Amino acid sequence: MENKAIRELLPYEDDWAIKVRITRKTSRETYLKPERTTHTLNIFLLDEEGSMVQATLFNELIDKFYDILESGESYLIRKGNIWSVKKSFDNVNDKIEISFTDATTIEKISDAIQHI
Repeated sequence: MENKAIRELLPYEDDWAIKVRITRKTSRETYLKPERTTHTLNIFLLDEEGSMVQATLFNELIDKFYDILESGESYLIRKGNIWSVKKSFDNVNDKIEISFTDATTIEKISDAIQHI
């Protein structure tokens, strides 16, 4: 699978790979609802072209990836869900957002993404 630029990602595509740098990692947030508790974590990704996208991790995926995801480090990220942006949320990309899935793989890479 060839790496794509963030601008090339399309909603509902699930087989993709991007080379990015994490520009920001939020704190874990917890949402309590009567039927369930949901945990979320957001990271903001920058590619070599300067495009950005927000990615969200939910529940057990936070535990799986939390320790390897570091602001300022570069990664090769493969697979996950790409959604059209919900206009009610403040996103860094006005077209898409990413949510990680059980199929998502994350590999720390040595070639740093230097843009901006």
